[in-house]
Amino acid sequence: MLIFLRLKYLARERFRVLKEEISPATILDDALPEIIRFARLVETRRLGRFGISLQQLFAISILAIQGDCMMKEIGQELDLSLGAVTGIIDKLEEKGLVRRYTVRSDRRIVKAKLTEKGKKLFNEIRKDRIETLEEAMHGISKGEARVFVDVLVKLLQFYEKVVGDSSEKVVVRATKEGA
Repeated sequence: MLIFLRLKYLARERFRVLKEEISPATILDDALPEIIRFARLVETRRLGRFGISLQQLFAISILAIQGDCMMKEIGQELDLSLGAVTGIIDKLEEKGLVRRYTVRSDRRIVKAKLTEKGKKLFNEIRKDRIETLEEAMHGISKGEARVFVDVLVKLLQFYEKVVGDSSEKVVVRATKEGA
């Protein structure tokens, strides 16, 4: 019931945007936290079937997209301490999804890489996520979907600039994930 009331509220607010009584940013301010909350809930439930946590998926995704990474780099991407990343990688290593190794030229540098099992799991989860998103976008035209993706990329570019990342990084991520 609560979901229905929120959707009804957002639909009413959308109408006010069309009538130029309220800004689209106001709608986004209301909708984005709800979308994030529901997406996390769906993701957490999905990942339970795969036997990993959301943080573990984030680490796997970084390694799948960027390749082998230093532990420090994973921490920077996830905004976590090296100790927290070590715990995440320990669990992934126990499951056979990740392998840690030291760099020959400097044994102080520890890197992580996905195993074949980890790559396979990442691809399975990605396929499952795409199927869920396709179901969620049922009834949305291809044109609307393209506009939606364009807006998302622009929002990501803006937020990465605010955080200090280059906007090119977003485009590379979107391109790699879209491949």
